[in-house]
Amino acid sequence: MKNLLQRLFIAFALLLALTVCVSAVDGEVSETVDTMEEEAKNAAVAFLQDFTGNTYLYQTNDLEARTTAALSTTQRNAISLPAAAFQAITGTREYLNESNLVDNSEFLLEKAVFFKAVRQIQDISHEQFQAEYEIHSVKVNGSFAQVCVTEHKSFYYPGETMQSFLSDVFEVFLFRQGGTWYVFDMICDDGFDSTKRNTGFDAEAEIAGFTAAYENRGSGVSVSAKEQNSLSENAVLPMATYSGHTRSYNRDNAIYYAYTYSKTNSNDFLNYYNSNFFRIRTEDDFDYNADCMNFVSQCFYAGFYGSNDETSISNRRFPQDNIGSTADSRWYANPLYTHWSWTAIEDFNSYLSYCNSASSETGMSALQYTFPAATGSGSQGYTLSTPYSLRGVLAEVDGSGGNYSHAVLITTENGSDRNQLYYTAHTTDAKHILFSSTYPTCPVRIVIPVAVRELTQCSGGNAHTYSSVPSARGQDSTCSHCGYCKLYVKNNLKNCVEQGTTLTLSGSTSQTVYRLAMEVKAENSSTTTWLGEELCTSSYSRSFTFNQKGLYTITLHARDLDPTYYPNESTSVYCTFTNVYIERLMVP
Repeated sequence: MKNLLQRLFIAFALLLALTVCVSAVDGEVSETVDTMEEEAKNAAVAFLQDFTGNTYLYQTNDLEARTTAALSTTQRNAISLPAAAFQAITGTREYLNESNLVDNSEFLLEKAVFFKAVRQIQDISHEQFQAEYEIHSVKVNGSFAQVCVTEHKSFYYPGETMQSFLSDVFEVFLFRQGGTWYVFDMICDDGFDSTKRNTGFDAEAEIAGFTAAYENRGSGVSVSAKEQNSLSENAVLPMATYSGHTRSYNRDNAIYYAYTYSKTNSNDFLNYYNSNFFRIRTEDDFDYNADCMNFVSQCFYAGFYGSNDETSISNRRFPQDNIGSTADSRWYANPLYTHWSWTAIEDFNSYLSYCNSASSETGMSALQYTFPAATGSGSQGYTLSTPYSLRGVLAEVDGSGGNYSHAVLITTENGSDRNQLYYTAHTTDAKHILFSSTYPTCPVRIVIPVAVRELTQCSGGNAHTYSSVPSARGQDSTCSHCGYCKLYVKNNLKNCVEQGTTLTLSGSTSQTVYRLAMEVKAENSSTTTWLGEELCTSSYSRSFTFNQKGLYTITLHARDLDPTYYPNESTSVYCTFTNVYIERLMVP
């Protein structure tokens, strides 16, 4: 019995020891994997820091030492792995679009040389420069690793009071050799890779072509000589015998909307997106990550005095275009991401083309200009010269789909050359970025919105019928036959300002109305401030001091007829706009 107990005790001790041993081994394996992931992450960030230091601050970091270009040919030949195999093992899917993982380190080095040179040639400086890194995922499979990271850059251009922000998403691939991680490829969402990668890119030749284009750039049309605001409504297509609203494009509204819903600090990730619209961007799903045309469409909507409230947006109220039997004939925000003309450049261009051929439907009128790549002395592609202002217009540039596949909004114009224009955009998220810094050479298509026309055919005939009332009691806006309302409100958006600033808030209506009144409400506040009313007028103006930092909702209400005398006919409409007020004054 004693021997049996001894044997049982020994067996138990051996089992316990084995369990501890296995646990220790498991812990060691886990620790090794964690360590390799941490080392891969650090190597990726270190490469990005050096890459950005060279291309933005003009440092002389040895990028080659951090890439597989520093390895022998034999070692580099080992870098060949089917992307599908890597994806299956690691579960990754971010930006993985190569059939095989191959060594593209030479392209990365050439790319760094190119951007450093073209920015220096243009004498572009970045002051108070900061770069922060947000790691989304780290995947390791043997000697291969992938790190998905967003680089958030913030800085000032010399003489500019507005801070600039630029967030680039990178997929960094690394190869482990001799206990060290080396970068062998890096895919970026900046559009440059899609047109230059795998084309035998030669930085020296590209720099020579750019230098020739830059030195021979045309002066273009001076800003003072351009038509700065709305274009003639005669540019709107002929509209048969229908009647309706014609709204000219307000460039300031589009620009200030863009500033409101773009970055205000380097740590902010996606919180600045307008929650009233469906966001085609998520923090973790990089396959579902294309908000560029969606954002520019929102800017256009604001430029055409669209109301920024959930009801108007979800009901697709004009100036959204929900009329027409085909996809090409409609332009509206869709929460299900199924209507493409609002969200995709190619389909937006198809919509404009449809509007140019249709003469009796709701539609948008726009002018388009296409400029070649800035790659030689015979090219005028560096100067984007049109007779009209480029403020608040769409620029179609290089994106993941190649030429003209990414949408940005031009928000500042000091001239026609690329280094005189600044843009704001989503994915890549950018605010007040010098156009020539990101898009120095690619071909560009400019789209200048002119006006939108809402067409409604009266069921009682070709013309709507409105009752006549004494002018002191307003002006009827609702057709007595079909109920169509011709009254709309035009709010004037404001730029972001310092906390505590007093602004004059103004707006107008498409006709004289009995009463105009404005309400202001701070974000996360239950208190609404009414700024008073104006009677028998078509314009409104009041002062308000913005003491709270954050987003404000401002709504201008209009009533066409005096409800005391016309309780059944009186119609009320409104238009809401929002602005964000931050600590630093921002001037476009």
